Amino acid sequence: MHRLRAASLLGFLVVAFYALPASAHHVASNLGIAYTEPLSYVEVEMLGAKFDVLGASGEYVEATPTAEYSLNHQFSFSLRAPVAWIQRDDGTSTAGLGDMTVAASAALVRTPHGGLLLSAGLGAELPTGSVERGLGGGHFEADPFLTASTSPIEHLVFYGRYVDALSLEGHHGGGEEEEEGPGGLHGALIAPHTDHELHARHGVALAWGSFYADLRNDLVLLWTGPEALGPVRFGADVGWLFGDNLRVRLGADVPVTASSRAGLRAGLSAAWLFKSF
Repeated sequence: MHRLRAASLLGFLVVAFYALPASAHHVASNLGIAYTEPLSYVEVEMLGAKFDVLGASGEYVEATPTAEYSLNHQFSFSLRAPVAWIQRDDGTSTAGLGDMTVAASAALVRTPHGGLLLSAGLGAELPTGSVERGLGGGHFEADPFLTASTSPIEHLVFYGRYVDALSLEGHHGGGEEEEEGPGGLHGALIAPHTDHELHARHGVALAWGSFYADLRNDLVLLWTGPEALGPVRFGADVGWLFGDNLRVRLGADVPVTASSRAGLRAGLSAAWLFKSF
């Protein structure tokens, strides 16, 4: 029932986006609020959080460079390479490369003046992080995704992102585990997950000139295991565009469910947005 409601909600959001009128330029892309169409940019994000998962607790700092290159208005490719420093409460620590992600995306709908941006793509998570050190999941993962944004009135932006994360090989037996079986939580300490889950983000932003502020909700729906709803988080961001290209963003989010996977998270990112077209 929960899954049916989630699918119905997703369908409603897509239909609702189509029905909204166009009234502003693509402010979501121009300010880097949400990457909902093929773009060319480079970004570095710093994120810090506490964790208590997979039989371990502590804190980590993650630095993630991301680069996306748009071939044209329709297609783009991207690479994401997280690097993490993990300090466990037992006094041990580790650092290194996490699981990298490569992706390709295509624009499906781009109405004039920001009425609707809709894109879809496929990502692949690569097992480049060490399982033994809690930096990686030890398997390949397929991540088909859908992104959308709309600006129904001037200064107001709604956006959404949906990622269906599917572990292609089940969980790696050599890593730290919290549960046995294909539905159990496993993977990196910085990104624990189950074998199949949907990651959904919904956000609303107010933009004035080169500044924006947004509120967002992140939730995870579990396709395996006894529970349908995973972690739910709420967060906020503020961002500034300096000149035509440099966007700086500050943000934080907090868990609102018991299965949080991480405590308070706070981050800072800087992106250079190339005006390719």
